Amino acid sequence: MKTTKHTLDRIIAASAVTLILLTAFTVTSCKEDNEEEKIENGACRFAEYFFNCLYKDAMKLCTPESAKWLSYAASNISQEDIDILNSQKDDATCESTDIIMPDDTTAVVTMKVKNFLMMDSIGVPSKIKESALYTIVMRKRDGRWKAHLDGMPQEVKDIH
Repeated sequence: MKTTKHTLDRIIAASAVTLILLTAFTVTSCKEDNEEEKIENGACRFAEYFFNCLYKDAMKLCTPESAKWLSYAASNISQEDIDILNSQKDDATCESTDIIMPDDTTAVVTMKVKNFLMMDSIGVPSKIKESALYTIVMRKRDGRWKAHLDGMPQEVKDIH
C-alpha cells in the first residue's frame, strides 16, 4: 500500500512539474509572438504613413532622433509629387517579410512596399513604383516600438 501511494505521489508531482513547464513555455511563446506582432504592426503603420507622404502621422511613430529625416523628406515634396499622389487610385501598402531582433530593444523589419511614390534626385521627376523591399529599424522606447531612422529609408537591392 505504501509503495502504491508513493508511486501515485511521484506521478502527481511529475505531472504537476510537466504542467508548469508547459504553461511557462506557452506563455513565453505567446509573449514572443505578441512582441513580434507589435513590432510588425508598428513598422507597417510607420511605413504606410511614410510612403504615402503623411510625414506628420509618421512622426508620431518614430524616435525623436528620426524627426530630422521626416522633415527633410517633407521639405523635398513638390507640387508635381502631390499631384501624382492625388491621381493614384490606391495608397501605398506594406507587408513585412522578415523580422530580425539583434537584442531586446532593437528589431530590423524587412518589408515589401507596394504602389508608392519613388522620389529621385532633385530635378528628376518622381514616379509611382510598383514594389520594392525596404528595411525599417525599430527601437523599443518606454515600452513602445518606434521606427528609428539614421537616414532616409533605402531600397534593399537584390543580391542576385
